[in-house]
Order: sequence, then C-alpha cells, then structure tokens
Amino acid sequence: MRPYLLSALLLLGAAWVPGAWATADGPDFFAVTGVAPDDVLNLREGPSARTGKIGEIPHDGRGLRNLGCQGLPSFGEWEKMTSEERTESRRRYWCKIRYAGSEGWVAGRYLREDGPPARAASTPSPADLANAAYSGVYDVPVRLVNGVYEGEPFVPGAAARPRVELLSDLQVAGDIDGNGTDDAWVLLSESSGGSGSYLFLAAVTGSGADTRNIGTLRIGDRVDVMALDADNGRARLQYVTQGPGEAACCPTLIVSSLFGLEEAKLTELSRTELGTLSIERLEGTSWRLTSFGRSAPAPEGVSITANFEGGRIAGSAGCNNYFATLSAATPYRLQIGPIGATRKACPPVPMETEQRFLEALKGATQLSFVLGRVVFTTKVGDAYGSLVFERLEQD
Repeated sequence: MRPYLLSALLLLGAAWVPGAWATADGPDFFAVTGVAPDDVLNLREGPSARTGKIGEIPHDGRGLRNLGCQGLPSFGEWEKMTSEERTESRRRYWCKIRYAGSEGWVAGRYLREDGPPARAASTPSPADLANAAYSGVYDVPVRLVNGVYEGEPFVPGAAARPRVELLSDLQVAGDIDGNGTDDAWVLLSESSGGSGSYLFLAAVTGSGADTRNIGTLRIGDRVDVMALDADNGRARLQYVTQGPGEAACCPTLIVSSLFGLEEAKLTELSRTELGTLSIERLEGTSWRLTSFGRSAPAPEGVSITANFEGGRIAGSAGCNNYFATLSAATPYRLQIGPIGATRKACPPVPMETEQRFLEALKGATQLSFVLGRVVFTTKVGDAYGSLVFERLEQD
C-alpha cells in the first residue's frame, strides 16, 4: 500500500487495513479495535456477515496474522470520495486472518495495524517437553519429571498406579498459535497397571519457564502410530486402531485425523478411515533397522535395510545382500519365505549382526507400526523379540 494513503487514513483516524491489495502490501499483523469490552469480534467463514460464524476474538485481541483483505477502494477511488463515502467504504471491506490457530474473515472496520505478537524465547526444548505440566489426561494436570509422571498406588503397597510417559521418539514442530515461533506436537502414553494403554496428542508452546500445554486429546486405547506431521498450525496423525469387532490387541483399521485449535481449544477437525492395515501398505518403501527390540540398538556403522516391492523383502543384511518372499493373510500372520543372500566375508561385528538379523527375520510372525516405525515381531526358539525399522527418505 502506498505510504501517503496510509498516512491519510491514519490522519483521518481510520483503522488502516489493505483492501484489494495482497498481504505483502499491508501490515503483517492486526489488533482488534472498536469492540466493546463485553463483546467479541466474530470470525466468519467468508467475507460477509451472512456467512457462518466459526470463532470469536476478544475485544482486545492482538497478533492477528494478515492473510489478505478485499473491498477497500483503490487510492484513485478513495481520492474522489466524500468523507461520508470514505466512512461508508470502511464498513464494506473484510480481511482474512489467522488467530490462535484458526483462520477466517473479520470485518475490517474493527482492525488496526499492530506489531508482531510477543514471541516465546524459543521452540520448546526436549527438556521443556519432558518436564512440562499436561492437562487433559486426568481431571487435574500432571507434571512430568524427565518424561514420566507416576502417581500414588491405587492401593497402598500395590504396584498398580497411574503413569503418564512422554513418547519422545516421535515429536514434530510447527507454529500452532500463529505467533511465528515453532511450537511442538507430542504424544503421551497413559496406563494404570491394567492391559490398557491410552495414547494422547498434546500441543505445547513456549519454552523454559513459559512452556505451556495448550491442549491434550485422547486418541484411543492400544493404537499404533504410523505417522505424525505438522503444517499450517495443524497436526495430522495417522494411526491403526480397532475396527468393528476387532480385539484391542490386534487393530487393523487405519485412520487419519487432523487436529488444530478451534476457538482456542484443541479439536479433532476431521477423521478419515483409510482402510485395513496390510503388508501391501509397505509396497515401494525402504527402511533401515534401528534396533533389535527397544533396548538393543543396531551397532553403529552397520547398515541393515529393508526394501518392499512385489511381495518381496530385500536389502543389505549388514554385510551381504539378502532377499525373500513376504506374505501375510493378516498383519498378525506374517510369513517370510526362504531367505537367500550373497556370501561375502566381512569383519566380525557386521557378520555377527547380519547372522542375528537374518535369524530373527526368518522367525518374523507379525507386522505393526510403533511411533512411525515398522516393527516385525519375531520368535527365535522360545524367545520373542522384534526388529524395528525407521523409514528412509526417498530422493
């Protein structure tokens, strides 16, 4: 917007907002003005009072991100207007804004130019997230200590007690509240000593002493997380949960849910069922072994991979290349065909790791996802174990 038009509008006492100009021509942020203390500014679906209301902004709201406005006359049109026409024109323009994670349209006459909102010192650190207080899991907030909260036993002296754990293996950053600083989407697990294990999604802003959990939602009991991504103030969680008639132990229904702030409250915005989990879901993907079970990481410098294509699994076993057929009537009835491999000699650590991997792979019995990683449950002799893979990014 031209500086002299801005100056003229300010001299007239007008709340300055751009009209048909792009966001880059106007201020980056607005503040609410002209709204009574006991009232709110309505956030609407479109640039008209006739469209649906989707939220409310306080009378003193600040830090409204400007996404573009429409309806203000051009400078040439404005110059030819009478003062009455200029006043009336201010009643006809609307601006699209983002506030507290929600996007919509507000009447431009209730906006004035504002500076950027105060930013948090930084994005929440791993330590901030592991020692934050979280609401929405129990009736009262719980504070984690090094990623864990443990309450008093339900019965004095008994083992069963409420427990909440931060699942630090899968966290994503994104600007949740629209203040220009990355926040964090994290996952929590809650158990009370029984067979249930409940998954929660939590949104966290700020850092240090200002770290704040601004919303937590329960996802479900014993669900397997396939992926967690963040974009434009929202999080998308893809997970496997129980379908109709399925036991809690053995979920196969894939769900994709979108979460975000709605009227400053964390809300599930949409939920889509994507079908049934099957081995075909891995078709065309590549993975790298990270561990033999949770507490036995693969040795450094030994790369074991798994490529899934055409009903086969193949890759590097750490020293030699391997290949085998792969089938599964259900994710819980996995079958690995005879394993073939090249016969190159390697130093002791890669060779020992390779033998351990191939033996475990031969005994793979089921497929699951855990915090974005593929897990094969294995049985070697009478001992159960697992092979855990992380996805390799495609070029």
